[in-house]
Amino acid sequence: MVDECFEHEPSETLDGKTRLILAGERLFAKGGIHGASMREIAAQAGQGNHAAVQYHFGSREGLVRAYSTIAWSRWKRRAVRCYAMRRWPDG
Repeated sequence: MVDECFEHEPSETLDGKTRLILAGERLFAKGGIHGASMREIAAQAGQGNHAAVQYHFGSREGLVRAYSTIAWSRWKRRAVRCYAMRRWPDG
């Protein structure tokens, strides 16, 4: 599910900001929002700059806001699709 909105793009073609959001999503899911360090997120996103999260988002909260926006958009697209098909998937 992590890369579902980017399923047609290999991760190598994603920009650094998007890779940070996806890395944050994976690490937050694993250890909670405060369970992942900004350095760890940057490393998992393939960023050489350990301050990449702060550069792009200003703070951990900024990264969470960016992720929340994407997650909400994914949910809305899925809900619209399911409504159009007149069914709601299990789970």
